[in-house]
Amino acid sequence: LTTLWRSVGAYRRALSTYDVKIHATPFMYEAREESTGFEVRIAASTDSVEQRSGDLAADATTTGVGDFGPHPRPH
Repeated sequence: LTTLWRSVGAYRRALSTYDVKIHATPFMYEAREESTGFEVRIAASTDSVEQRSGDLAADATTTGVGDFGPHPRPH
């Protein structure tokens, strides 16, 4: 099974819907453990080579898990 998405955001929004969580998630648990997303950065045809910009956020290299949202207050 292969899918093609317009952007990372479209991919994430589609997989977060209720129907996908109920029907597709059990199926996806049977998938092989390997990379699930690829971004085309260079596309080649017989006539040309096209280099594409990435879909990373401007701050992708300076943020990490837990950098966003409310932080728990110490007790």
